[in-house]
Amino acid sequence: MSTRSLRHALVLAGLLVSACAVSTPPTPGSKSRAKVEQWLERENQGLTESGKPSDLRIPLVEFGGLSPAFGKAAWSVGPRGQYQVSHDRTTRLGQGECYGLSVFGTTAPGPELNEAPSVLEPGLPGKLDESPRTWSTVQVPGLNRDLRYHFGAAAFGDIQSSWKSEPFTVATPDGRTGFYQATVECEDEAVAAAMFSRLTVRPASGGGNPD
Repeated sequence: MSTRSLRHALVLAGLLVSACAVSTPPTPGSKSRAKVEQWLERENQGLTESGKPSDLRIPLVEFGGLSPAFGKAAWSVGPRGQYQVSHDRTTRLGQGECYGLSVFGTTAPGPELNEAPSVLEPGLPGKLDESPRTWSTVQVPGLNRDLRYHFGAAAFGDIQSSWKSEPFTVATPDGRTGFYQATVECEDEAVAAAMFSRLTVRPASGGGNPD
């Protein structure tokens, strides 16, 4: 989760507290949303900007095969083996525009989800709308699996609309295991699906996107 996306989630969570003075039935996916937000808020602690990490405790998952148009990757690392790699340059694709990409990885297991996380959106002044969402699925050859994803956030202020993967696990033959979430900032689901399908594990010997 990018720093901007985390800030977005916290702002909307604050609005939700204000909007819930009157008790209402829980929205489907609200528990999933809360679990993911708590995991990310905890695991993002201590992340600091850095150069490309040379030695990670977990496999390095990234968006593979990116053209130079996506710009240089920005890296952050944390004290418990966490990392985040992101690209924030708007890029035109055949399916539409992609505003940004990020992968967050950590050593701490992410929550297992049945329902897709709900989405919080500002509604009428002083109110917040919470909408249920459904899973979509895309095949990811670089991870040798199908990956679920969902619409994660509507555009709000300087935050673009985004799609988020489910928290997922990657294990490599060298015994390392990591836990991840990927985010694609875009309007069109076709762009999100195309980008999620590019997720891959960088070989331990190097390679991957130029940084």
